[in-house]
Amino acid sequence: MTLKIGNLFNQRDIKMPKAIQDHPLFMAACNKVAGDWRELAYAILLDDAYASHVSQDIKCQHLTDMLGDADLIQQGKVKSFTIWQRVNIELTGECVALLA
Repeated sequence: MTLKIGNLFNQRDIKMPKAIQDHPLFMAACNKVAGDWRELAYAILLDDAYASHVSQDIKCQHLTDMLGDADLIQQGKVKSFTIWQRVNIELTGECVALLA
């Protein structure tokens, strides 16, 4: 499994050990984060006030993208710092410092 962590200027792959990837606590944390990500996707679609220039097609595409990401998260595929941070909070109760 590969984690993609980066920003607009760089991106690097981090190999996740198989022991972590298959651990029940890790998968439980991923399932929780995936559920939260799905809730966020629908909240953005239904409750967030989009700018008037954002079409319904773009809103639906954004929803589809976030739901697809939630499916990957549920499989244990963490691909961004934001998601990794949420998984870590579920596992440890602590927030990873972005600029440590």
